[in-house]
Amino acid sequence: GGMHAPQAQQMLEDPTGGLGFLGEIDGLFIQQKLELFEAITGCNTINRYNVTPIPAHSLPDPVPPEWINHFKEQAATWPMLKAREDSECVERVCCPRYRSFNMEFKDSRGATFFSVQRPFRCTLNTPCFNLWPQELTLRDARGAPAGDA
Repeated sequence: GGMHAPQAQQMLEDPTGGLGFLGEIDGLFIQQKLELFEAITGCNTINRYNVTPIPAHSLPDPVPPEWINHFKEQAATWPMLKAREDSECVERVCCPRYRSFNMEFKDSRGATFFSVQRPFRCTLNTPCFNLWPQELTLRDARGAPAGDA
């Protein structure tokens, strides 16, 4: 049996807000789905991702290409979660590195497991410090903050 994400009701009752399953795995393999329009034009489109769990104690060091190919195939054919960027077209085109977005990671039934939010920040790098550095907030299934980067 493979790793299965918790049911939506279990997530809401879970004191970890649906993030408890992350403690049972080594990580998540996240594969961006390539958009044909973006590949041809170079213009940023709404990013979409497929996510599959990396089972505990299975992450080799160094990571061989066969291992990556296995998880790419698994993410493409049987993703545990899917995510779609919710962002503004003007920000994607004019300031793609600094754009704001919200991204919900959902299972095949549409239940949100967690989300990532990034506000618009035009970071200014100086030799001594960064002004307005980028930030990212991880939120659990209930929408409560679970971590920042």
